[in-house]
Amino acid sequence: VSAAGSATPCAPPGNATAGTSDGGKEILSATVRLFNTLLVTLVAVGLGFATVRLKFISPERGDARGFGFFIGQVVFPCLVFKTVATATLGDVDWGVLLACTLGKAAVMAITWCSTFFFYQSRSPKGQRTLNATVFATFVMASDNFAIGFPVVQALYGEQADMDTYIQGNALIGSLLFIPIVMILFTIGGALDKHDKATTGLDEEAREGALQLISNIALKVALNPVI
Repeated sequence: VSAAGSATPCAPPGNATAGTSDGGKEILSATVRLFNTLLVTLVAVGLGFATVRLKFISPERGDARGFGFFIGQVVFPCLVFKTVATATLGDVDWGVLLACTLGKAAVMAITWCSTFFFYQSRSPKGQRTLNATVFATFVMASDNFAIGFPVVQALYGEQADMDTYIQGNALIGSLLFIPIVMILFTIGGALDKHDKATTGLDEEAREGALQLISNIALKVALNPVI
């Protein structure tokens, strides 16, 4: 036993300390990158809030129409297209995407039902549908582009190709969740309009059924993100 022990040299304490130091430095580097990423994102959100709060930009005056059109109709659809078109989905573990999708769908459904039946339950059905859809959209929207890409790149860098999973989630969200949200908002708006009508409610409901379906199909088909 003594000979075996003497035959195995002990590692110098300095080397063990250096290994721990290198590992700690790597973890710290990822933490610092994540902090910087979140700080930049929150500062950008804070600047946007401050400009509206201080009336530098007033949505009531129409100051945000240009931003809304450029971002919603041009930049975001192009970003989605580029993300999906350049995604290497052949290397994706579809079980991970399925788990993410089922998790989002479950939380979205629970939130929608809970809000519809328990939040302001005495409100008209149309308003409850709109409220439920808003809350469900909040819990479903993971903000893959503004938050997902920077956070994943800060944490993993080039060590793992995690961007592909964000691209897969973005594809599923654009093809599945966004149409569902649009349909629910359209139905809620139609129901709210019917709830506020004072005369001819039954006739409007009969005439509005086909119109409602056509409006839903048209909005889904013309949505630039889809």
